[in-house]
Amino acid sequence: MKEIYFKTEPAGEIGFGRLNENDIEAIKSLINSKEMKDSDYVEGPHNFCQDSAYGVFISDKDTIDGELPQYQITETISFLKNRRYEDGWYMVHTALSKGSIQFEFEPAGGSFDINELVVQLTKVDLNQLSDDLYGELNFTVLSDFQYQGESINEYYDAELVDRGLDREVHIVEIKDGEFNLVYKNRNIEDESYYEGGVLVTSEDKSLDRDQALAAVSNDGFALEGLDEAFKKDKEIVLAAINEYGGAFEYAHETLKKDREILLASLHEHVFAMEDTDDSFKKDREFVMEALNINGNALEFINESFKKDKEIVMTALRQNGEAFEYADASLKNDKEFVLKAVCIDGNAVLFCASELLQDDKEVVLAAIKQNPDAINHASDNLQNDPILIKASEG
Repeated sequence: MKEIYFKTEPAGEIGFGRLNENDIEAIKSLINSKEMKDSDYVEGPHNFCQDSAYGVFISDKDTIDGELPQYQITETISFLKNRRYEDGWYMVHTALSKGSIQFEFEPAGGSFDINELVVQLTKVDLNQLSDDLYGELNFTVLSDFQYQGESINEYYDAELVDRGLDREVHIVEIKDGEFNLVYKNRNIEDESYYEGGVLVTSEDKSLDRDQALAAVSNDGFALEGLDEAFKKDKEIVLAAINEYGGAFEYAHETLKKDREILLASLHEHVFAMEDTDDSFKKDREFVMEALNINGNALEFINESFKKDKEIVMTALRQNGEAFEYADASLKNDKEFVLKAVCIDGNAVLFCASELLQDDKEVVLAAIKQNPDAINHASDNLQNDPILIKASEG
C-alpha cells in the first residue's frame, strides 16, 4: 500500500460564477437596502457559481516522500477569457482554512513508482481579488491523482480535514473591460459596499461597551469589526474567544501576550499558539498547560521541547495526532513509541519511523489499541498472519 498525505494552508473551496440579469437586479436592490448579508447570495453563494475548485492548495514543487511527481494543470478559473475581461457581474466565494487530505492505494504491480504518478491541478487565477487572511486568490488546487494513466479511486473517498473555515463572498462588475469590486462579505456579519470599486463609508455603527460585549458573546467574529479600544478590553476579548476561539486573531497585540486569553483560545483554535509571543513557546510550564488543552499546540512550541518525552506524551494524551509534530528522534525511539501507541495506535504508528512501522512488537501493540493501525505497518507486516488475526479481533 502507498500512503499519500498533503497538509497545506490554505485548503478548502473557491467558487466562481457569472450572474444572470435577474440576479444582478436582485443584488442591486439588496445593496440599495443594505440587506445583502441576509440574502441567499451571501448565505448560499455556491448556488450562483458554475465553476469551483475544492481540495488542498499545493504547488508544482511539492513532493511526496521527498520525490517530485508529475504535475498537470487541467483547468483554469479566471476572469480572463481570450486574454480579456468579459463584461458582466460575477460571484466569487471562498471557504478557506488550514487543511489536510490523506489516503492510501495499492499501486498496480505492487511497488510504487513516483514517475507513474500524475497530480492534476486546477489553476485559480483570480488575483484581482484578495482574501483577508490568505492574500491574492492565485492558487493551484489539487483536483485528481492518476497512476499509470488511471484515476486513483481512493482519492475520491478521502475526506478533506479543515481547521475551521473562513468564508468570503466577492461580487464584481466588469464594464468596458474595467474591473470593479461591488460588494464583499466575510463570515456573514462583516460586509463592505463599494461604488466604482471604491469603499463606501458606512453609516456610524459605533457601539457602547455593553453592546460590544453582547455582540461578541453572540458571534466571536464580531470582534474583528470593533474599535481598537474594545479589542484591548480583556472581558470583551475573552467573551469573543469563548464564543469562537479564532477570535484571538482580532485581539489587540497586547492581549495576544496574555496567558489567560491564549489558553482560552486553545480550547477551540490551535492557531492562536502560532501567533503568540515566542516567550510562551519557550515556557515549559505554559507549554504543558497548553498541551493539556490542545495537543496540536505541539506544532508551534520551541523545537527543543519536541524532543522532550514528557512534553510530547502530554500532547499525545490530549490528541494522538499531535505525534506528527514530535521530533524525528522520538518517532524512531522504540521504547517511547511502544508507550505512545498504547494511547493512539493508529495516529502514532502512522507518524512513526519506517523502521518502527516494520517492527512487529510495535505494530502489534498499536493494533491492540486500534485494529486500524495495521494499515500503517510496513507492506511486509501487513501480510503477517499474526498481525492480521490481531487486527480482526
